Amino acid sequence: MYAGDPLFDDFQAEQLHEEGNTDGGHYIVRNHEIDIELPSHFEGGELSSPSLSNMKCNTWRGELRNWGIFEPDPSCWKEYHTELVPCGKDMADRLFHEYRIDWHNDRVEFFIDEDLKHTTVNSLKGGSIPDIAGHFTFGVWFPSSPLSFNRG
Repeated sequence: MYAGDPLFDDFQAEQLHEEGNTDGGHYIVRNHEIDIELPSHFEGGELSSPSLSNMKCNTWRGELRNWGIFEPDPSCWKEYHTELVPCGKDMADRLFHEYRIDWHNDRVEFFIDEDLKHTTVNSLKGGSIPDIAGHFTFGVWFPSSPLSFNRG
């Protein structure tokens, strides 16, 4: 929420951190989100080159981090975590696949077909694990370049 929006004052009352600047505007983010993005790009690749061999496992509480310290430094913390994870199987094999997210107080576990693929945990300095319940939303998302599938 940007300054001037009625929710901005509510977010300030919750003592959420204000971000931005005078030129670009001040804003507060409260984005409690857990998601799987599939297809996703190759490691180091572009969103315009999607792949069904990887998925992104994301957890968000906001946009804050200590920007001067980079992962994997143990003192690095941030309110969001995104991890590119290999699926480990052909997701275009025309079979049914189960995607599951288990949300715990201190971690989020991501599964494909009962196989644990990734776990995100809070760090000692701060965390990205949401602590506010939200709505379940299912969306079909494809990056800017469509994948070609053999529909034969």
